[in-house]
Amino acid sequence: MLAKGGRVLYTGPSAKSAKSHFKPVYWSAGHFKQADAELSSLGYMVQSVHPALRGFPTEDWADWQWYNLVEGGVKHGLAELAGACVPRDRGRAGRASLPDIVPIVQPVPDLHYSTFMGMLFELKVGDGRLMVCGINLSDRTKPEVNAMRAGILSYMESPDFNPTVSIEAEKFKEVFAPRISEAKRRPPEFADASVYIAAAVELERERKNVPWKPTLDMAEMKQGSYKVSGKGDWGTWRDATGFFWHGKKLSITLTGTAPVNGMLRVRFRDPNGLGRTGRGTCEGRPFTVPKHQDMKDGAWWLEVPILNEDALDSKIEFSCEALTGPNLMIDRVVLTVEAH
Repeated sequence: MLAKGGRVLYTGPSAKSAKSHFKPVYWSAGHFKQADAELSSLGYMVQSVHPALRGFPTEDWADWQWYNLVEGGVKHGLAELAGACVPRDRGRAGRASLPDIVPIVQPVPDLHYSTFMGMLFELKVGDGRLMVCGINLSDRTKPEVNAMRAGILSYMESPDFNPTVSIEAEKFKEVFAPRISEAKRRPPEFADASVYIAAAVELERERKNVPWKPTLDMAEMKQGSYKVSGKGDWGTWRDATGFFWHGKKLSITLTGTAPVNGMLRVRFRDPNGLGRTGRGTCEGRPFTVPKHQDMKDGAWWLEVPILNEDALDSKIEFSCEALTGPNLMIDRVVLTVEAH
């Protein structure tokens, strides 16, 4: 659409983006480190007279009418993007400086990072015109959401929508397009796996136990579904070493699975060297989890052959329990099928 000179409203993530919240960061992002700390914000500056906000009452800052628009939205780090832009007036020499992109809505950064960010901003991309909107427009039952959406779309359809800062399409894709993190990248050796689950990779908070739900995982399954359960203090966890399911006892059930001959692989982790070991069963067959803290990345792969008869009930059941260490941690489940 942009390549054909069209007008596009983009509401997704970018190469450097984070979820937005109405409340400012607690105390200081410099003292309470968490994921995406450099995108922490202390409020939002607003170009209240911008035509995109026509019909939406606001001051030059985000007050309470912005709560549902900011909460759960997306804020974008713009330094790299701004450095790749050029002014539309080709008579001006040199590359665009940071002020050349002036966001309509701009998060105020934490003083420890001073990150240049935008939540609503416009660009000319190639021959097209782009409005990047991180404002949360999902709840159409809210009058403020409908007013904001109507104002942005009306502006984009008008002659006023003529961004003054431009970027080449390929360069825009290079610096702004979302990048797949290593945690979400499927390794080539599992390209044909019928089940590939990366545990908790959508978890945002670090060092906080969060109850498991499937939306926190990246699950790619050719058929069926799955469920994770546990006993005691179990759930999902994220820290600097990775993303995990954790618990003294964990169970994983693959359902809707057709009878196959293949291999179920489960990766156990002990990246912080706490002497984790365990035992368990897969379709009634016992296994042990050896101490793996000194293995590469504190990782050990369990491999269990799966036979046709294991899934005659359309299920593959796996369970484990910790013997030493605080718990067991799992970050990958992979089912590969033998070629016929």
